Amino acid sequence: MKAENSAVAIFPSKGMQVFSCLIYILGVSVLTHCISRRLSAEEWSRSSIREMPWVRICVLLVFVDSWLFLFTSGILVFGIGLETQELDCAMGIYICIVFYATSKILIYSFLLEKVYLVWTPSVGSSRRLKSPIYVVCAIMLGLYGAVIASMIAGRIHYLDSEGICIIGLQRYSSLALLAYDLLINIVLTGLFLWPVLRTNLVNPRLKAVAIRTLVASAVALTTSTVNMLVLALLQGHERGWVCLGSCGADVIFNALALFWVTQSRSSSEAISTRGNTRESSRLPEFKIMGRDGAVPQRAESRSAACH
Repeated sequence: MKAENSAVAIFPSKGMQVFSCLIYILGVSVLTHCISRRLSAEEWSRSSIREMPWVRICVLLVFVDSWLFLFTSGILVFGIGLETQELDCAMGIYICIVFYATSKILIYSFLLEKVYLVWTPSVGSSRRLKSPIYVVCAIMLGLYGAVIASMIAGRIHYLDSEGICIIGLQRYSSLALLAYDLLINIVLTGLFLWPVLRTNLVNPRLKAVAIRTLVASAVALTTSTVNMLVLALLQGHERGWVCLGSCGADVIFNALALFWVTQSRSSSEAISTRGNTRESSRLPEFKIMGRDGAVPQRAESRSAACH
């Protein structure tokens, strides 16, 4: 009997069906909370929106992208059904590639911006292309386009003899994604932490941001590595609900790690700093690390920009 005759047939047991459903329900709920917290912490006047730092825009876009991924894949798995026809099965891998890749690009852009903030003496966006560190990291980020192309070329989607949807990536695609994820995370996180931790920090808030970034990057990198490694070991062939569920759990952990890194120490602090966004984006030039290892007093404002 084809799996399309029963929505339960794609799951080996009721327990796994409930577990898969919980990933989407809890994930959408948690990400809705993250989005609402970020929206409430911003001032949504026209001038504030125009002057909102790119770091905060990246954070919001990561949460929205992750929410959309969980919402659409949840509807596909438990609403439309992956086994209804081959086109629905193919939609599973396309949804995974589009939203998963977009989420990664936004997270890498967030890390790139943090690297720029600690390595350049000016906050002005017009000077980005004059920063060698920023240019090199931006080129590395641009190489992700080749990884996305390999994911599209190496996509797998078909209905097996029992009518079960199988999706995934060819081994070369999953290994390319795994290698790139490891490289870019280590490089960007290391470039952010190196100038911060090698100085004698007088700003506890900046030090807390550095520690949080290290922990969150380790957690996010671990989940992504396990996800891609399992896919590679399985020759890129996974049941549709397993592949979408594992990628969903991956984006949830990445979004939560990002939320933890960027959250203020209290809600009142987040609200009170809304009015300072424009001033912090027009600070005079300073360097986060000097030859004497001292951090100027303006580092407090720079750490606020990192959030």
